Amino acid sequence: MKSRYCLASAFGALLIAFACNSSIAKESRKLAAPIYPGAVPAVSADGLNVNSAFVLTFDGGKTLDCSGTMVARDISGREIAPEQAGPVTGYTGPWCFLTRDPIDKVKAFYEKSIGKLQVVQGENGLHGYEAFTERAWFPGSEESGPGYAQVGVSVHALGPPRVKGQQPADPSMEDGDWAGQADYKFYAQSRFFSGFIDAVDFFGDPSMRPVSELDALYKKKNYLESALFQHEGAEHEAVDVTLGKQYSDLRVQRQQAAQMGTLSAQMQQNNSAPSAGPTAKEDAQLNKVIANDPALQQRYVALTQKVAALMQQGKFDEADAVMDEIDELEAAHPELAALNAQQDARSAQISARNEAADKAIQEKGESQLDQAIWGTGLEMLDAVDKQAYYTLIVIDNGYDESQKDFSRDRSVIDAQSAGTIPHDRVDAWDIKYDASDPAMASGGGGQEAAPEEKEKESVKDKAKKSLSKLLGH
Repeated sequence: MKSRYCLASAFGALLIAFACNSSIAKESRKLAAPIYPGAVPAVSADGLNVNSAFVLTFDGGKTLDCSGTMVARDISGREIAPEQAGPVTGYTGPWCFLTRDPIDKVKAFYEKSIGKLQVVQGENGLHGYEAFTERAWFPGSEESGPGYAQVGVSVHALGPPRVKGQQPADPSMEDGDWAGQADYKFYAQSRFFSGFIDAVDFFGDPSMRPVSELDALYKKKNYLESALFQHEGAEHEAVDVTLGKQYSDLRVQRQQAAQMGTLSAQMQQNNSAPSAGPTAKEDAQLNKVIANDPALQQRYVALTQKVAALMQQGKFDEADAVMDEIDELEAAHPELAALNAQQDARSAQISARNEAADKAIQEKGESQLDQAIWGTGLEMLDAVDKQAYYTLIVIDNGYDESQKDFSRDRSVIDAQSAGTIPHDRVDAWDIKYDASDPAMASGGGGQEAAPEEKEKESVKDKAKKSLSKLLGH
């Protein structure tokens, strides 16, 4: 498939001449093909403080060209007034438009309005249709020779969404083998589903969603992976990029709020929860029992003091052994055993209530965190869905019909431009076709004779025919 890059060099000399001639009047806007009904600007001019010379107004709104041209420059790169750079058609265009209609419907419209389109195919399912609709002869300059050039229209669609298990993962993501790695890699390389990974169980966490829920969501919404988006603002940022930033910030805010809410609730619970240790009443009952038995009191006090000392020294294993002695001492005295059983029962009830409260706080926090990740992700998908388009339309500026050898004869134009792609690169929307034969990019390789030569040849032919008649041939 051939490219039209070398045509740009043919126009380059013309642009230099235009940039140095401020007397050339600004031309009116004329396109090489009709704008698809209902299409919207691919590079919106709304809200921009930009000279109207760079803006195309149509039924769908106001648009800049595919490159978002907003200023004119001379050959040194200095910004100049649009009229100083010559006709705007010399340095603006082509023009890009978007529609939600599928590409085959758009193709049908153009085949009805301008004739048959040629198929173009790129990598990863990228595909489109194109046709040249006008041609004219340009005299050329020192930088590039004379020749025919043509303009037209092309329509493009991104490839279908990726299918899990059918495409190899990016080698840079290799990280050994672990359960769920293939699923993780697949979604990590997606356009709009990588954010859901943090809510999904890839590492055995039962509090998170199973991978099957992400699979179901992807199956339902994966068409967004093939979407195209308008570019807006002075920086011409793609709408999906803007939305991605907005919802990423919102997600962070919600995650922080969920985490802080959980921490605050846990602190309140810890401060308000009743203690599972001995109450003042239980301490008084214990003291009363051991006070009636001096030997028991002496032994009990000695053991408790020893436990305290060992714990202060950090000898926790030894302290546990002494506490076992205290348990044995209490078990050997019925009154102490009864008091101990009473305290254990109350402590167990308090511990159960505290654990239930802690669990409720944890579950609520996990739910809020899931909503911050999964819920915000769903909101983002809905927002992206409302802004998504599925076919890009690219239209060149039309030629002035007074230009040398201007023609709309598709049979002539198609023969000259067969195999050439009008717009083989529209990088802002990932439209990039392989142009493997740039030497033939002008469509015909410059082999077609110039208009003057054809006229001379025609005169010679007529003379030969007249001479043949006279000679009786």
